[in-house]
Amino acid sequence: RVLRAAVAWQRGGMGQSLTEAHHSYGAKATSGAGGGSVGLAGALAITVSSTDTRAGLATGSTVNLTDGSDGGSDPGELNIIATEHARNISRSTPMAKGGSFGLGASVALATPTHYTTAEVEDQAVINGAKDIGVLARSHLETDSFARAGVNGGVALSPVVAVTLVDTGTLARVGART
Repeated sequence: RVLRAAVAWQRGGMGQSLTEAHHSYGAKATSGAGGGSVGLAGALAITVSSTDTRAGLATGSTVNLTDGSDGGSDPGELNIIATEHARNISRSTPMAKGGSFGLGASVALATPTHYTTAEVEDQAVINGAKDIGVLARSHLETDSFARAGVNGGVALSPVVAVTLVDTGTLARVGART
């Protein structure tokens, strides 16, 4: 798992953001067997990933935006942004070589569970903001790849590639905010 966090300060320290934006998960299985009259090989790659990327204000919290001491400026806007970019890859490749019989099974399974939420929860208080923006953005790339690989007089090569995705993206401003 690869995580990168960046803190960005804008407009003299007024536009703070903390972003955990990139996640990469992967599994790769390669197998090979052969010789004599029978060749057997099996490759299994499973990638299970789960992320919960959030940005927001909790229930009952208070944010006060005020003008600084520079004069002539206003507090500006409050933006709450949750962004996720994730990649979930599963690759399986067997290679079996046999004279009279070859079996090369391959299974790849990718199961990403990813949620991205930008939220101002119920009863959060925001004072002094010129504008308020709430944005949740999610990009999930997923791939399951299984290749058949067998060589023999009688060749059997079962191959299965499955991706099961559970993902949700939510941008919400709660009640009495």
